[in-house]
Amino acid sequence: MAGDVLRLMSRGNGPAGRNAVIDVDAVALLAGGDGLRRVTPVELGELEGVRLGFTDATPAGDALLFSAAAEASPDTYQDGPFAGSAIGLLDGATVRWLRPVGPEKIEGLTRWDDELLLVSDADDRSRRAGLYRTPWPL
Repeated sequence: MAGDVLRLMSRGNGPAGRNAVIDVDAVALLAGGDGLRRVTPVELGELEGVRLGFTDATPAGDALLFSAAAEASPDTYQDGPFAGSAIGLLDGATVRWLRPVGPEKIEGLTRWDDELLLVSDADDRSRRAGLYRTPWPL
């Protein structure tokens, strides 16, 4: 939430490959309307030739801190070959910075006091998700 705006992230995986930030008027939505304010396309680039797609986001002042994964998925549901993850800072539709992070597929993040917590997904039900911590700001 950013004031009365619910901010949703559309993950640009699958054939279309379009990442977007979708702003919805929360008051209008709760009153029964659709509340759609705007859809803002966002280009995240690639890692190892595979498009990055949003996996999570959390507020960072007026901007959004986000995680993204480069996964060559055949559609928006199935997992595909994984090429890497990144975290970045999004200001409107502008990516202010983007940093590749480790070999794990990062699918969740949040700021907690002076730390950034990251959660990975191995796409393997026999392996636990990883939880990583790093000082914040980076």
